[in-house]
Amino acid sequence: MNQGWPQGPQPRFAPSDEWIPAGQTVQIGGKEIAGGMIYVGPPRIERNDGGGYQQVNPEVIDQLFPGAPLPADPRNSGPRGYAQLVPPEKAAYIGWLNSDRDDQHIPDDHLRLYYAGLERRVVVDSKVDQQAAAELPEIQAELERLLETYGHRKSQLTDKIAELLSFLDVVFALVQPVSGDEPPHVDGEWDLRARTKLNIGLGELIRDGQPVPGPWAYAFLLLLGARREDIARCPKQFERLFLTRYAEVFGDGLTVPPVTGGLVARYQPLIGHHSERFDAELPTSLPSGLDWLPQQQIRMLADECAEALTGYSEFVERVPSASDSAAAISLLPAQLITEELDGLRPYREYLEQRLLPGHPASIVDIRELHSLAALEDPALDLPGLLRILERLGVGMEPDARLGGPALMEGSALLFRLGPDGDTPLTREYAAATVLVHLAAVVSMADKDVSVEEQALLIRHLETSLQLNMAQRTRLIAHLHWLLISKADLTGLKRRLSGLTIGQRQGVAEFCTLVAAADGTIHPEEISTLKQIYSLLELDPEAVNRHVGALTMVGAQGSLGG
Repeated sequence: MNQGWPQGPQPRFAPSDEWIPAGQTVQIGGKEIAGGMIYVGPPRIERNDGGGYQQVNPEVIDQLFPGAPLPADPRNSGPRGYAQLVPPEKAAYIGWLNSDRDDQHIPDDHLRLYYAGLERRVVVDSKVDQQAAAELPEIQAELERLLETYGHRKSQLTDKIAELLSFLDVVFALVQPVSGDEPPHVDGEWDLRARTKLNIGLGELIRDGQPVPGPWAYAFLLLLGARREDIARCPKQFERLFLTRYAEVFGDGLTVPPVTGGLVARYQPLIGHHSERFDAELPTSLPSGLDWLPQQQIRMLADECAEALTGYSEFVERVPSASDSAAAISLLPAQLITEELDGLRPYREYLEQRLLPGHPASIVDIRELHSLAALEDPALDLPGLLRILERLGVGMEPDARLGGPALMEGSALLFRLGPDGDTPLTREYAAATVLVHLAAVVSMADKDVSVEEQALLIRHLETSLQLNMAQRTRLIAHLHWLLISKADLTGLKRRLSGLTIGQRQGVAEFCTLVAAADGTIHPEEISTLKQIYSLLELDPEAVNRHVGALTMVGAQGSLGG
């Protein structure tokens, strides 16, 4: 036993303990040790209840290195102080201090000694020493470096480093608000530091009655752990869609009625004797943001995003290498598709060649589009191809999604969509396509579609049918495709079955007006009208009566109406 060791209680923090600031050097055992951020001085030893000895200032390094080790106490399983290290251990620890301090082989005992000094500087010295308080940002940076370097160990020590960093976040937020910054990166719902920063930032926004920006709401969602698997499958797309829909629903952000108080920062020091000089609670004027932000609204929005991304995420799960392909892009919600996406480039270039400036429509061979899709994206089906065109602001007729045939050959009509996008399939639109189809067949019956017939059809589409602008735009395109494709009456019986008797009579009357629009009703048109009447389950002989009742003046009057 070293007879020089004291036998009674010793002061915990003696003036002889010297803190070496960051960047400075100190002599230990005759060697210059660079880097600072350590305490040096004589170890203070006291006898414990078990009859052994312990260093009550474990973070302090004896400059008379190596020094004799403190006798081991077999009943003491707690952390060892510097004085309890044997000479080879002391040499290893001093060597680590004099390096970049990132050696992955350093034992946790040595890291704990180093951390004990940083902890003491934060939780003890900075409360009474302005110089120590001024060093807190440097110490915060060093703690972050330690956590980045050794955080993979996931030990009690790394947990305490994260806790101390979280406490410092609150300390700094009392001086410099964080809600104006970007939200923290969230690495799972157990990310303590992200939780603390979110709690602070959201608390500031709620206290001040400010809306919660989308990125902060999304970070909150990640911390909740909601929709974890959906987010993991397509994280970038999920985040973009959430932020887009969040702005659509909440504008500048969700607002919570202002409240104050409630958030208290707590830290329990790793080194027990530090607790004797440190108040482990730091009350603030901030509300606990995580408790006040409404979870249900955030979760519901996340559920909507997950549902909208189901098709895309399932495709990418099956074919991970095709996440940027047109086949995958076609399954994305419209809000996520921009013309700049690389997967759309071949289709964008094709459309630029076919739809020249000033030309709102163009007739193409459908096999060109199928060949392009087969070359670029073998997995792209016809509905996907139609969605791609739609995302690029172009519609195609016929459109199988709206009741048209799924063309594999023949002519198709490409046309520019209006500002309202494409056409939702409604009963009104479906009925209008039947009317236009029948009227187009009538107008082509005499092999000559007159200007007057086309004008009547288009005027009727634009003024008489209860359709919105997008529906009218597509219906006119559908009419032009019917005319160029020489449409007939094949396959119409099923589509007519849903019409009421009043609608059937209205369709029949309009088709008769189309036939008479050019002032002459040809026999071929009479024959076609009778076929249409039969399809409509009306008396075919009524055609002659209706045509006979139409005088030239009457037909012109109808055109004028």
